[in-house]
Amino acid sequence: MVRFYRLEQHHAHGTSLVAVIFTGLAGTMTYHLQGSMDIMALCLAAPAVLTARLGALFAETLSARKLRCILGFLSAWWDWLW
Repeated sequence: MVRFYRLEQHHAHGTSLVAVIFTGLAGTMTYHLQGSMDIMALCLAAPAVLTARLGALFAETLSARKLRCILGFLSAWWDWLW
């Protein structure tokens, strides 16, 4: 989004988070309607929802370069992990 849509890093980060919210809600509703909700998913989602505001406040304090580096590192680490 930064390169192709010329958004600032912080705006791209926020836009991505909004997309993840709706994707997560759609997936949750699909699993719920099929009766296959996993309690472990709830245990992982609850702390994420409760700490999202803190993460957003922290990201706001970072420069665009630092935020880009952290997100790049986490993305590479996640790809390596899986």
